Amino acid sequence: NYHFDLSPLQFRDGLAIRYLQDPPCLPSRCDGCGTALTLKHALDCKKGGLVIQRHNEIRDCIGEIASQVWTHVIKEPVVREADVKNGDDGLRLDLEIRGVWQPQVEALFDIKVIDTA
Repeated sequence: NYHFDLSPLQFRDGLAIRYLQDPPCLPSRCDGCGTALTLKHALDCKKGGLVIQRHNEIRDCIGEIASQVWTHVIKEPVVREADVKNGDDGLRLDLEIRGVWQPQVEALFDIKVIDTA
């Protein structure tokens, strides 16, 4: 359920990444911005999708675990609606969980993925 099972190709790529090597069969160009694709670029590029994918996987995993503890878990709650007239994009967070800090009070969480290298 937590996707710990890897195919042989995923395992091979995981080993390469662990030892800071580019995985074999890595595309030559980034699908998001078109620059040369290296492991560092793939992990850092905001247009290529891996940063967003990692963020969403972490959000979903935390949300799934939280739903086993608390009954009220909402993914991407709207805090403030968008206002097209004023050019305001609105505000959405990653998770809303009721009862984390106090009973019957919503706690809002914003997940951030940072590069620790």
